[in-house]
Amino acid sequence: MKFLNSKIILTASLGSLLVACGGGNTKTPTPFFQQTAHVIESGDKEIAEKQAEAWLEKDEFADVDFFCDYLKDNSIDCIHSYELTNVHKAYGYGLSGKNQVIAILDTGFSMGEATDDDLVDDFNAIHQEFKDKKITVYGDLIQANKEYFHGNFVASIAAGNYQGSENSGEIDIMGVAYNADLHISDFEGHRFEDDINPIQHNTNATNDAALHNAIAQNNSWALATEYTISDIQQMIENGTYESFTDMGIDFYKNIGIDVTEEDINDYISALDNFQNNGVLIFALENKPNATDAGPIAGLNIFFPELDEAFITVGNINYIGGQSISESTVGTHDEYIEDIKNGEFTKNIYHMSAPCGQTASNCLLGDGYFIQGASHVNDDQSSHTTGSGTSYVAPQMAGIAALLAEAFPGITPEQIADRMFASADNSFFTTADVDGEYGEVVFANGITHKYSEKFGHGIVNAWGALNAIGETSVQINGQKYDLDKSRLKLNNLFGNAVLNGLEDEHVSYSDSLYGHFNTSIEKLIVDKPDSPQHNTIHENIEHTKNYDQSSNRFNLNKQQIVQPTYAQASLPLQRLLSGYSAIDMPEISYLNPVDSVAGINGAINLADGNLLYGFSKSLDNNFGNVGSDQSLSLAYSSNQSSDTRGAFMAGLSLEQGSLLDSYGTGAWGLDKKQAKTSYMALTGEHDFSNDMSLKMMAVLGKTHMNQSTDTLFSGAKGVVTSHFDLQLDKQQAFNKGDKLTFKLSQPLRAQAGQMNVNIPQTDEEGNLHYKQKTINLEPNGQQLDFGINYNTEINSKLTLGLNGLYTKQANHIKENPDHYSMTMTMAMDRIKFGLSGDQFESGDLKRSAHLIIGNKF
Repeated sequence: MKFLNSKIILTASLGSLLVACGGGNTKTPTPFFQQTAHVIESGDKEIAEKQAEAWLEKDEFADVDFFCDYLKDNSIDCIHSYELTNVHKAYGYGLSGKNQVIAILDTGFSMGEATDDDLVDDFNAIHQEFKDKKITVYGDLIQANKEYFHGNFVASIAAGNYQGSENSGEIDIMGVAYNADLHISDFEGHRFEDDINPIQHNTNATNDAALHNAIAQNNSWALATEYTISDIQQMIENGTYESFTDMGIDFYKNIGIDVTEEDINDYISALDNFQNNGVLIFALENKPNATDAGPIAGLNIFFPELDEAFITVGNINYIGGQSISESTVGTHDEYIEDIKNGEFTKNIYHMSAPCGQTASNCLLGDGYFIQGASHVNDDQSSHTTGSGTSYVAPQMAGIAALLAEAFPGITPEQIADRMFASADNSFFTTADVDGEYGEVVFANGITHKYSEKFGHGIVNAWGALNAIGETSVQINGQKYDLDKSRLKLNNLFGNAVLNGLEDEHVSYSDSLYGHFNTSIEKLIVDKPDSPQHNTIHENIEHTKNYDQSSNRFNLNKQQIVQPTYAQASLPLQRLLSGYSAIDMPEISYLNPVDSVAGINGAINLADGNLLYGFSKSLDNNFGNVGSDQSLSLAYSSNQSSDTRGAFMAGLSLEQGSLLDSYGTGAWGLDKKQAKTSYMALTGEHDFSNDMSLKMMAVLGKTHMNQSTDTLFSGAKGVVTSHFDLQLDKQQAFNKGDKLTFKLSQPLRAQAGQMNVNIPQTDEEGNLHYKQKTINLEPNGQQLDFGINYNTEINSKLTLGLNGLYTKQANHIKENPDHYSMTMTMAMDRIKFGLSGDQFESGDLKRSAHLIIGNKF
C-alpha cells in the first residue's frame, strides 16, 4: 500500500510521541495518581446493520478519523476508528448514551465554568461539542486555549454532540456516546483549593462522580515517570520500597508535594467504591517500546480490589480495508520504517505501551490521528488532531455508556466483562509476536483469550451488544433455552394466538447477564397458508380404495368386557364406522395415540348397543408413560336399518399438549394436562341402494391446568366444534363409479381463553411478568366444499378426479380462497397423481407423483 506526503506523516507521527505520556496531551500535567429503558430487540439486528451503514456517510462521524480520510485521499483503503469498533452498529440499534453520565478527569476544558484566566481565549465559553448537554462540574477548571485543551478533546470523543451538520465545510465531530451527559473534574483544580493535594482532589472528584451515577470514569493521564509495573515490583522486592504506596509518597515528595499513606488509601477506596456505579478506564502510556504497563494503568495489579470493573486501554493504527482476522501485525518501529519507505507492510501497528500485566483487563482501539474539540476563541469552537491512548480511552467510556443504555440494570463489572468477552482477537498469531497468552473465565463458562501485548484485542461494541454464549428465558427462577422454546399450534386456533400476542415481547438473557427482547411471535411455529386437507398421496390412495368409505361397524354378539391393544375403543370405532382412515377427521380427543391399551364392552340395549371404552396410552411425545387417558360411552342404533346413528360422550386427558398443540422449552406443556369433555353424533341414511347421506358433529370443551412455570400458564373454556356432511352416489354415470359431494368444517375453537406469562425487563433492568389473556376464537371459519369422482375402468385400472374449494383456510379470515384439483390413477402396481393448488391471489402450485408398489 503506497501513499503520498510521507514526510508530513512522519513528522506528525514522531511529534505525537514527544507529548505527555498520558496519551496525546500537548502539555505534561502536574504528576499525580492518576430514564426510559432501551432494551435491545433481537429481531432488529438486521435492521440495525442496515441503519448503521448510513452513519458511515455522516460528516460528523467521518470527521473524527482524520488519518483515515487522509489515506482515502491517497487511494489507500481505511476503516474508520468508530467503524473498526462497530460503534456505528450500536447507533443502528438507536443507542446514543442517553441518560448516561460519563466522568472525565482531565485538564483544559471549555465547559462554561473556569477558574484560571491566564489561559483565557473566551472565559467561561462552552464548546459546541458540549452545548445543551447536562454537565456537572466538580471543583475548579482550567480554561482551554489553543495549546491546552486535552480535557476538551477527551470529553468530545467520549460524548461530543451530534448536531446533524452535513456539508457545512467546517470541521465538526461527534462522540461515541453523543447523547450522554458529562461529569467534569480538572486534575489541576487542586491549585485553587487551600490545604489540599492532588491525590485528595482526585479522591473528592471520584467520589462526586459516583454520587452523580457516572457509568464510567475516563482517566487519560499517567505519572511523569519511567517506572513500569515490573520496575516497581522489582524495587519492592529489592527493599527500595515497602509497597506501591511507599513509592507514591516518595514520588510526590521529590516534586515538593506532601502526600500521606492515608491520602493514597482514600483514593484507592474512592476508585473501589466508584466501581459500584461505573467502570474505571485508564489509558496506557504512549511508550511503544516499553516492556510493561505504567503504574497508573497498573493500579489494579497493586490493589486487587480494583479488579472488579477496571479497563486499561492501548492504541493501534489500523491500515487497510480488510477484516481484523485477515490483518497482519507490526510494531511502532516498523511503522516508522514503513513511513520512510513510503509503503505500509502491515495492517495493525502497535502504537502504545503493551498491556503487560494488565492484559486480562486490557482492550485496544484506534486513536491515531483523530480529531476532537480543542478550544473556543471569539465564540468560535475549534477542533484539532491528536494521537494516543488518551483518545482511545474515551472511546471505551462511550461504549460503556452505550452498553449501560442497552442493558438497564447491568453492573459495571458485567459491562467490562461484555467488552472483554466480545473483543476481536482474531488477529492473534504467535506468542513471539503477541506475547504470552492467557484466558479469562467469565460467568457461566464464557472464556476469552488475551495476550500480554494486545490484551483481549480490539473492542467490539456490536459483539458486546449482542448475545454472548447461551440465551435463555427465565420464568420464576427456571431457565429455558431460547432456541428450544417453541409453540406449535394446531390449526383449530387460526390466528387467534398470534393476534392476541401481537406486539408482545419476551425478555431473555445471555450468559453474561445481558437482557434482550424478542417478539413472542418468533417463538411460535408459523402456520402454513394452505388449508389442511387430503394430500395428493392420500387422494391416490383413496382412488384405489374409495369403496372403503362405506365400511360398517359390526358387533356380532354382546361383549361385556373386551381388552384391546393398539386400536380404537369400541365407542370410537362405532362413531367413525362410516369413515375410512383417509377421511377420518383429525380431532385429538377422539383419535387415539398409536400405542394404547384399553378395556371395552358392549351391551345389547333396545334395538342397538350400549358401548363403553377406557383407554390409556403406553407412550407419547414426551415419554410420560400412561399419561393420556380417555373414557367414553356411546349408544349405537341398529346397523342394519336404512337410517342409523350413534351418540357418544366422553372424557379425554391429554398430557403434554393442548388439542394437539405442543410446546417446548419456555413454552413447555409436558407437565400440564388438558381435560376435554365432549359429545359426538354421527348419522347415515340410505336413500336407495346406491345413494346415501352421512353426517358428523362433534362438540368439546377443554381445560388445561394453570401454572406460572412457563410462558404457557394455562387455558380454560376452550370450546371446539367440527362437522361434515357427505352425499355419496354410486353408479352415477357408469357401473363401478362413485360421486361424492362434501361440506365440512375442520375442528375449530369456538370460544375459550389462553393465559400467557410473559417475562419483561423494566427500566431498571428488573425482571417482572406480564399476565396476558388471549381469546382463542379465530376470526375466520374454514369451510371446505368438495367433489370427488372415482370410476373403475376395469378390474386393474381406477381413475379419480377430486376438486376442493376452501374459504378462510385454517380459520383465518384474511386468507384468500383456495382451489385444488387432483387427478389420480391406480393401475395394478402403478399409482400416478397430478395436482394443482391455486389461491385467489393467483399463486399456482403443481405436483406430480409416480409410485410403483403395493403401498404408497
